[in-house]
Amino acid sequence: MHRDTFNVIAIFGHEVFDPDSAERVRLWSVHDQVAYRGLPEGSVVIPAMIATSGHTVMVVHYAQQCARIIRDFEPKLDDLDLMARLYPPGQQMPSRPKFSWGFYHLDLLIHESTAPVNLMLTRGWN
Repeated sequence: MHRDTFNVIAIFGHEVFDPDSAERVRLWSVHDQVAYRGLPEGSVVIPAMIATSGHTVMVVHYAQQCARIIRDFEPKLDDLDLMARLYPPGQQMPSRPKFSWGFYHLDLLIHESTAPVNLMLTRGWN
């Protein structure tokens, strides 16, 4: 699966958001069928390693990666020549940009609110 494709595996009614609904049970049944397809009967599966925070280790590592990027890049926000080079071709940086950190889905970016434009720093995990 790639970020530019979308696969529908099931369609559910809004009652799927109710933890005690039949739709929620059906959702988890479909999830299990897809996640565990091809495994021998009786297999033991650890779907994701969990950190002490309760988040998956993959999420924790991505958060740490984003924190490193922010720490390393933060001092460069004042370098307007560098920042101007991050803009898409044909789009100029405003004379008084207002930068802030943000996410677009899982993509870490710098948002400039005057233009407005999102300057992508890293794409989320695949």
